[in-house]
Amino acid sequence: MTQNESKIMKRQERKSLQKLLRILIFFMPPIIILTIVLCWWQYPESYEFFQEYISALGGRKSALGYDNHVSMIIFITGFIMMAILTLAIAIIYLVKKDLLKYATRKSIYAFFLSLGAAFVAFPHDFQRVVHGIGAFLFVFGFAFFNFAAQALRFFRKRKLQLHKYRIGVFWDIFLAIFVFIVMLLFLVFYFLQFAHGLDAYHLPQIGQKIVLIVDCVAIYFIDINDM
Repeated sequence: MTQNESKIMKRQERKSLQKLLRILIFFMPPIIILTIVLCWWQYPESYEFFQEYISALGGRKSALGYDNHVSMIIFITGFIMMAILTLAIAIIYLVKKDLLKYATRKSIYAFFLSLGAAFVAFPHDFQRVVHGIGAFLFVFGFAFFNFAAQALRFFRKRKLQLHKYRIGVFWDIFLAIFVFIVMLLFLVFYFLQFAHGLDAYHLPQIGQKIVLIVDCVAIYFIDINDM
């Protein structure tokens, strides 16, 4: 095999991997959204979207003490699927790091996201500490994976001098900054609630949903060449 043929084969393999990764990554938001919608549908009482964490949908009991096993099973199933999906993404990045850009870093971010999803699958009223750690890792893992993908995309184009006067590149850095700011604000609200008992206007609960919504939308702006 000539050197040129070897380069062509590597390029083809890289393209195939990027397509596979984009499909897997694009499956993340539908799994999250479908899990929440189905859990909400089966929740035995009125779920206060702006006042309760999403975790409430996956407890053994509802907030008022009703049996919540159907919603709990859906919740566990959804987040286990998310854990498997993101673990597969992490493994692909790790195994094929010689073909993909910033693969080691993305593998680490995806692994923490997978670990968070696995821990979140434990009902909050059964393993509160494990679930709490999982929720923290999942929300911030998802946000940071998204932020890193957008930011690394910008840095790569800047290094190749492809960033000048291009609207798409400015959009990349805007999304990266926006995701980071939303993630930071949620962290502040979360800390104030649990460290100081401050829960004015239910900002941590609202912030959790905003982070997930922003991530679910922003992740579709990641280009296939930056997978």
